[in-house]
Order: sequence, then C-alpha cells, then structure tokens
Amino acid sequence: MREAAGTAADIRMAMPRPVTGSAVDPIMVEPVDEVVLATLVDNVYDALLDGDETVKTSPFSAGTAEAPQFESGVTTIGLMAERGFSALVTVRRGSTATSILFDTGLSPDAMVTNARPLGIDLAGVHALVLSHGHFDHAGGLPGLATVAAPKCCRFLCIRWHGRAEALVVHIRDKGLVVVTGCGRPVP
Repeated sequence: MREAAGTAADIRMAMPRPVTGSAVDPIMVEPVDEVVLATLVDNVYDALLDGDETVKTSPFSAGTAEAPQFESGVTTIGLMAERGFSALVTVRRGSTATSILFDTGLSPDAMVTNARPLGIDLAGVHALVLSHGHFDHAGGLPGLATVAAPKCCRFLCIRWHGRAEALVVHIRDKGLVVVTGCGRPVP
C-alpha cells in the first residue's frame, strides 16, 4: 500500500509508453501450442457462471452429499471455495503435454476434493510451482501428498525481491499467458 500520494511525474512514468529501439526479451520463453488452465482453488465458486468456446466452467453438480431433508436423501454440491489459489496448468508442444501444479490452496482438502469432480488426476502432475510460501498458497501440500506422493513432482518455489512471482507461458503466434498466485507484495 502506498503511504504518500504520487506526483503527476510519478504517474506519467508508470504509464505504458512506446520505447525506441529493438525490444529484447532477456529470457527466451519457448513457445507452446496450447495451454489449458484449470482452477482448482479460488476465493469464489460460481456454479451459475456460463462458459463459452474458450472457457469451460465446472458443472453445477460437482458431486453429491447426504441431505436427509430431501426425499432422495442427497443433494448436489459445487466445488469448494476458500481463500488462496491453486491451478493446474497443462502446456502442449506437439504431442507432448506437461502438467504443472501452480500453488496448492489454503487447506489440505480443497484442491484434492475439487480435482475429483473436474476429472483431474493429480498423480499425473509433472511439477509443482509455489508462487510464494504463504499458507493460502502452500496449505494444500499435505493433501497433494495423499494422492500424488513425492513421485509426482519436481518442486520449485519462486520468490524474488520479496514479491510473489508468476508462471509465464508463451503460446505460439498468440502471446504470453501469465498466471499469478498473488497480486500483492509478499513481506
């Protein structure tokens, strides 16, 4: 949070502007043909949200639970929402697909519970990236261990200059996809 108001000059410096000369990407990100992002844990779950040709939403009835107040004895349930974040990022280059779990959410249960009705097998995860070590991004590690065990993962925790970092994927002929776990500074 900014303590003092910025000047007009500060605002102008922060605005996007054209630069002269050739642009140089200091880190080459190899392009992939496709990226699929499946949100496993987020702060909200909207069962009535519509999808389209590029966005697939989870079904209203992600599962069932006992509900003796109904004649059938069960009711449909949605996905678990809780503070924090977890996403499965699958990238494909040619015929090779790689699945990266980006953060694991707050609790040991939500990520694992939500993966099942979404048809996601967490045992197939190739790597785990933690954007930072806060409890609401790393709390699902014990749950992951119950379904994927240590065999799944190369592990990478990214933290640079006190900020939560991002996963960047370059989609061939389309541009960059940036996945962030947090949009705020990490103390």
